[in-house]
Amino acid sequence: MEHARKVGGSVNHVKGKNTHPRASVKATKVHGGNGTIVRPWMGRNGTFSIHVPWTKEGNLGINRKMKWSADCMPSVSSAATVSDADRKSPHLDPHDDGLTNYVRNKGGKRVIRRILIANNGMAAAKAILSMRKWAFLELGNEKALQFVAMATPEDLAANAEYIRQADEFVEVPGGSNANNYANVQLIVDLALKEKVHAVWPGWGHASENPKLPEGLRKLGIQFIGPTAPVMSVLGDKIAANILAQTASVPSIPWSGDGLKADLTPEGTIPEEIFQKAMVNTVDEALQAAARIGYPVMLKASEGGGGKGIRKSTSEQELRSNFEQVKNEVPGSPMFMMQLCSQARHLEVQIVGDEYGCAVALNGRDCTTQRRFQKIFEEGPPVIAPQEVFRQMERAAQRLTQNIGYIGAGTVEYLYNASTGKYFFLELNPRLQVEHPVTEGLTGVNLPATQLQVAMGIPLSRMPEIRKLYGKAVEGIDDINFMEEEYSLPEKHVIAARITAENPDEGFKPTSGTIDRVNFQSSPNVWGYFSVGANGGIHEYADSQFGHLFASGTNREEARKALMLALKDLEVRGEIRTAVEYLNQLLETKEFRQNTIDTAWLDGLIAAKGLAVGQDPQLVVAAAVLFRSHVYWKEVEASFEQALQRGQISVSSLKTHFEMEIVYQDIKYLFTVTRSGPDAFRLKLGANILDAKVREQSDGTLLTIFGGSSHRISGMEEPLGLRMVLDGTTCLVPIQFDPSECRTDVTGKVVRFLQEEGSMVEKGKPFAEVEAMKMVMPLIAPETGKISYKKPPGSIIDAGELLAELELANPSKAKKILPFSGKFYPGGENVEEQKLSSSWDTLSAFKRSLEDVNLILDGYTWDGESAVQRLLATLCDPALFPLAAKDACAAAGNKVPTWIVSRLEKLSASSGEDLLLLSKEVAALNLPALEPIRVLCENYSQGLWGNAVNILTDIFAKYLTVEEKFAGKSFDAAVKALVKANKENLSAVTYAVVAHLHIQDRNNLMLSILRQLPTLPQRCAGGMQSYGPIGWADDHAKLSSGMVSALERLAKLRGREYGEVALKASNTLLEKRLPPIDVRLAELRDLLVGKKALKRKWGSAPKGDLQALVESPTLAVDLLPSLFEDGDVVVHRAALEVYVKRVYRAHNMLALNTTEQDGDCPMLVKWSFRFRDTPIDISPVRYGMLAVLKDMHDLRERMPKVLEAYRESLQVHCPSDVELSTWVDPVNVLHIAMNSEDNNTDIASQVFELLQPYKSELVKLGVKFVNTLAYKKLQLPRYNTFTMARDYQEDPLYRGSRPTVAHLLELSRLKNYDLERIATVNRDLHIYVGQGKLEDDGGRRNLRPSHLLLRRISHSRDIAKGGLERILTKAIDALQLAMLDPRAQQTSSTRLYLNVLPELKDKDFEARCV
Repeated sequence: MEHARKVGGSVNHVKGKNTHPRASVKATKVHGGNGTIVRPWMGRNGTFSIHVPWTKEGNLGINRKMKWSADCMPSVSSAATVSDADRKSPHLDPHDDGLTNYVRNKGGKRVIRRILIANNGMAAAKAILSMRKWAFLELGNEKALQFVAMATPEDLAANAEYIRQADEFVEVPGGSNANNYANVQLIVDLALKEKVHAVWPGWGHASENPKLPEGLRKLGIQFIGPTAPVMSVLGDKIAANILAQTASVPSIPWSGDGLKADLTPEGTIPEEIFQKAMVNTVDEALQAAARIGYPVMLKASEGGGGKGIRKSTSEQELRSNFEQVKNEVPGSPMFMMQLCSQARHLEVQIVGDEYGCAVALNGRDCTTQRRFQKIFEEGPPVIAPQEVFRQMERAAQRLTQNIGYIGAGTVEYLYNASTGKYFFLELNPRLQVEHPVTEGLTGVNLPATQLQVAMGIPLSRMPEIRKLYGKAVEGIDDINFMEEEYSLPEKHVIAARITAENPDEGFKPTSGTIDRVNFQSSPNVWGYFSVGANGGIHEYADSQFGHLFASGTNREEARKALMLALKDLEVRGEIRTAVEYLNQLLETKEFRQNTIDTAWLDGLIAAKGLAVGQDPQLVVAAAVLFRSHVYWKEVEASFEQALQRGQISVSSLKTHFEMEIVYQDIKYLFTVTRSGPDAFRLKLGANILDAKVREQSDGTLLTIFGGSSHRISGMEEPLGLRMVLDGTTCLVPIQFDPSECRTDVTGKVVRFLQEEGSMVEKGKPFAEVEAMKMVMPLIAPETGKISYKKPPGSIIDAGELLAELELANPSKAKKILPFSGKFYPGGENVEEQKLSSSWDTLSAFKRSLEDVNLILDGYTWDGESAVQRLLATLCDPALFPLAAKDACAAAGNKVPTWIVSRLEKLSASSGEDLLLLSKEVAALNLPALEPIRVLCENYSQGLWGNAVNILTDIFAKYLTVEEKFAGKSFDAAVKALVKANKENLSAVTYAVVAHLHIQDRNNLMLSILRQLPTLPQRCAGGMQSYGPIGWADDHAKLSSGMVSALERLAKLRGREYGEVALKASNTLLEKRLPPIDVRLAELRDLLVGKKALKRKWGSAPKGDLQALVESPTLAVDLLPSLFEDGDVVVHRAALEVYVKRVYRAHNMLALNTTEQDGDCPMLVKWSFRFRDTPIDISPVRYGMLAVLKDMHDLRERMPKVLEAYRESLQVHCPSDVELSTWVDPVNVLHIAMNSEDNNTDIASQVFELLQPYKSELVKLGVKFVNTLAYKKLQLPRYNTFTMARDYQEDPLYRGSRPTVAHLLELSRLKNYDLERIATVNRDLHIYVGQGKLEDDGGRRNLRPSHLLLRRISHSRDIAKGGLERILTKAIDALQLAMLDPRAQQTSSTRLYLNVLPELKDKDFEARCV
């Protein structure tokens, strides 16, 4: 880097690469208006690019006498025409590139390559964009032009877009524009030092200061705009109005009514006439207003863009506004006009060349104004008839031609739509912000047209203008712009200004950083912005930083296109924007029907008819979520920083915290719970709101709550939290003391309006501040005596304290009330409630598993509820087909169709087929199919196998964290974690947060471990099909992974793990059984006498079947697997033991087994009496068990079964008993059959089968038909069909072995509607019983719910503590049942215990032959 500094001077020049982060241009730093730049500007070929000053003949002054020929070319004695010699002027370098040729071919005089942009923001960005575009399209080289930009420190810090676009920039002094962009001498010096050929002034700043073109003219540098004398006349609104009156253009009443003037030789209005039109003091303003009549407009002649203009409706307003206008445009002359009511603001775009021609390029309707600042601009002005607007164009052309105007300008009119009359308003001798509207209509690039005019090219030779007039673009014939007509396409354009203004505070300008501007152009919408990402708007900048333009074939199409663009526009940062208000304006009836006037918008705002807002509760919820998200990010970051320093403090890692929000004078006190890595639960009184929060890559929060999604971005400011919620800006203010007067803008204190210590009234202004070139009042929040804390002239930031009030009446100060009632952000969401209640099994499974994992991660949820929901879905057969379909959908088209087809035919019970399919999928070795393989493998062991795998993963996740803390001090465990995760401290944070919620995690583990014993029976089909199954007798195999996880749980050491470790250890003990096939083999050996039965009180003799019948460890449900054993001894013994075991609570009188004989199946016949009934009143009851192959076999052999039953009864019944005279049927018929398909609906099939035999069954006295459907090594299913129900199944008995229902006296529960809850013991039933409805005189009784426990016990030690043990186990079962949501709604618990006496009948064996 090379530096050169002028000693004693004020200019430093830095040669080298630009340090601006987004630009790749050369940089020069200028500290003042004087000094010398030591670096020459070099051309691309290393040679100086010489600029030859324009000729005297090229300057047409307004004092020149002209007459116009038909072809619009000047014919004057002192003016020289453009001859061939001129076209070969040395100004045009024949060795240069396409630009020189273009200027020569188009009849121009001078080549302009290097341009100083004497502006910033929107103006600079648009100029560079437009001229580069022209250079590329016309010359094929966008670098044919080089741009030097001026940049203040504030613009550099704001990352202004135009600096990046320029080829070079020169750093100029910061602060007010008087130091830089409006500093004429500085601009002139820079133009000379940077060796530019021309200066483009833009709009605002120095663009209307005639000293600038005059200063440049003296140096031979082209000014891209009108000459100084013309600018002096037209740029001054007072002079322009006098000139219009002199030309007999209609004018409205104003402070210079009737004044006319002949121009001085210098082309100016005589000073004495000019002074007569001015108002120099407040008194003169009041006098003029009294003559003109209120309302009046007080204007600064050099103002514009909404600055230096105020409306006054009274003397009091005028006095205040006079000072504001004076301060906004210091040194500017002021004048006054009558406010023209019901007027439209129409304007004509004109361009004049140096040959005396002026073209009118249609115009714009700028009626939508707020505080005289344009909001929307549109064209063409359809409110005016075409012939009327053509008159306005012609008048504008005559006016500009009369004074020899050169460059782009705008003639503005007030138009009365009801009368069709128009009045001259002013002529702006510059390009205007809204000029792209005209570009969109005409296709004429206005900055490029300005440039071509400055290069001396006639208007009639410019291709775009020729195209507009329907001429050949390369033609050379002249165009008579006063006579010939142009034709516009069927098109309408509407523009919207994007400004940094706060609509909630009277559209006050705001300043600050801009993080992101997100806008997407479309075929009919485009826009440009003066700032980009990581930019900003500083306090000295204009508030406008963007402009959007929408087009359509008509006004309505353009309006809709603009609305869509505004809705998609996103501006994030510290500034405020009024984008949402613009959309509301576009939706208003008046705008749509085009019935507005210039006072419309101000009236709408004053009437508060333009309110953009959100539901207050929605704003509050968004604010809480935003702050909670930020808070937790800071907590995690702070904790990890502390870990890096070796500090361990977990006090801040609390997932519960309080948060207070005050909004619209209501205080909301929330308890916030972090319920997930991207979720929060908000509790407000009795209201609970669950929300998902996910941070997008751009920092925006995507939230879901109340059934809908919302986008939130926010920033804490001195005045509160400012959010953009779904595109609408909201401010949640900090609650300040009402006695404090604080500023809501950043800027400078202009003056205080009240004396120190005086009384100020609430709602009245107490000070004026200047922000972004605007002077605005600050309002007192309450009434009181004021005491100032800042002097006038102070630079202030938003939120700073300016004054304090001694309140006149503190009791009348604003009150903040606590929130009460329902909290429904965005409205009550009934649809979400319906949705959550209608989830399919897969959705419910995923949600419940997610909740369980969140608890394990250390977040707060209802663990019991989550476990219940998870286990319910794991036991649902519908889960498998849904999960299979989901896995296939996730893999997409990578899944072979044969896999999909196979899965559709399988179910959760297709064990071997699923295992085979998992192996076939594995053989394909496709990663995308891995979820399908795992699913098939998990379900190859049925619902239970899948559940075991899921629960094993849950146990493993718990252990992953707790094994790192078990047996260690907390600090030691954390230090070990930090050491192992130095590069990933977030893993340490995760483990610590999870462990801090050890109690919740332990409760989750205990809930699963407690319910694990009932899970196999629930997986086997639940109470609807199978009934309760003993944990030790359920054939449920634990996987090696589950056993390992339980062993690891049992080994956890530490006080907090005691209960979990003990429960896991007991679970292992309960399940330490041999494999099912081994157990079956042992049972077979016992039945044939190969082994002796081992008991606690001693071994029984080999072959002692009665000991096996009485054994509490007998695997009763394994016996059916041996009913068809090939060994006769085995299957006969199995049948005998089964019947005796089932009827061991009764007195068995006789038992006989017969083998299959022809069509008659294997039969077991017995007789018995109830043991608890006196023998003299207890009838002999008869039973028979038929063993069949399957349902088909049953259908074939049912007649033989009943025939055998009849024969048996005839043999055993007394001779005086007639089979057809059973008064109270007491007999039973058992049917055992092999069930190949566990999904078969046996109940309905058996019911249909029994119907033809009902009368025969009644004759045989059959009270119960019991079916036992079994499959080898699987649990049997029990169904009971009763004569009382016409041999339909009784659901009350489903899943119960025969005789159990009698022993439990379930018939006593007939007054209840019953639902069974899973238990760990077949002899223990628990029901939720709800009283049946009864009609009582037209009134329905209440239906109380009870938890009903029924228990059979075979204990031998009732008198020795056995009863206490039985009751303890019953209570344990009730506690487990209470985990079921159905049980939680019951009002009481009722217990029934039936303790069976010990069998003492020594003749039992003798009677069983």
